[in-house]
Order: sequence, then C-alpha cells, then structure tokens
Amino acid sequence: MSVKYLRREVARSCPIHSVVLDKCSDALADFGVFEKKDIIESLTFAAIEGAIRWDYISEFLAEDQGIELVPMAQRYFTRHPKAERAVAPEKFIAMGHGKKTMGYACVELEGGVFAIKRLQTKKAQSNGVGKAVSAFGDALLARRGRLNATNQAKLDDFNDR
Repeated sequence: MSVKYLRREVARSCPIHSVVLDKCSDALADFGVFEKKDIIESLTFAAIEGAIRWDYISEFLAEDQGIELVPMAQRYFTRHPKAERAVAPEKFIAMGHGKKTMGYACVELEGGVFAIKRLQTKKAQSNGVGKAVSAFGDALLARRGRLNATNQAKLDDFNDR
C-alpha cells in the first residue's frame, strides 16, 4: 500500500477540506481557537480523519483571514486556570518536547501572550539558522583550506550580520 501525497492545490479545491476549513473558520470567529478533535466530531469525519492535512488548513486560514495561528497542545484544551496561560503561555504552545498539535489559536487570543511567545520562538529559530549556516561555512572553509579574497570578503560580510 502506498500513500499518495496530497498537493496544496488539490487540498484547496477538495470538498472535504473546504468543509473543514469553513468549520474551523467559524470556530475561530466565535472563540478564537479550535480543537481538531471537535471539528472532526462535529462533522462526523472520524473515518477520514487521517486524510485531512491540518498544516494546509492552518495555512489556508492564515492566508484567507490575514491572521497568524499558533499550534496548541492538548494541555490548552483541558481544564486549567486562565492565570496559568498568562504566566506561562509556552506550556500550551505545541512546539518541542514531544507536544503534539491538538488545535490552533489566533495569536491575539488571551491579550496577545501567545503572539509574544510565537515571536520569541521565531527569533530563536532564525538565530539558530544563522548560526548553523555560519558553522557550516566555517567547516567548509576548514576543509578546503584556502579562500580567494572575494569569497573571504563575502564570508566576513555574512558573519558581521
């Protein structure tokens, strides 16, 4: 059995993805957040749950509504005091340490605490990418052993950023 990759364009025109997209959009308009499990249950799509591309759904919502969505862990959807979300919002964002995305929230929810954490995460990722590229370049240079003057100037420019 082989798994067929669903292209983004095909998912955009798929009637099932369109219904899921509409339901998610309604939930975001009403509550600012949606849980994937609730969407599946309300549409009675349990049989085809594995075929839904949630990454595409979140991208479509972001594009169509001009919003940014934050992936939320299961902990957000279980009972907990609201004060805890304001103090430590990173506990509820589904990034790292094995947290799985159980739903999505608009970054403006809860007074923007998720937006701040999302920006901090993106900044850390971009800094990490820059460091990795720099280390890769240094490793290549060490292996190669020499550079001409033009390439050395380009490398120096990149490291100064």
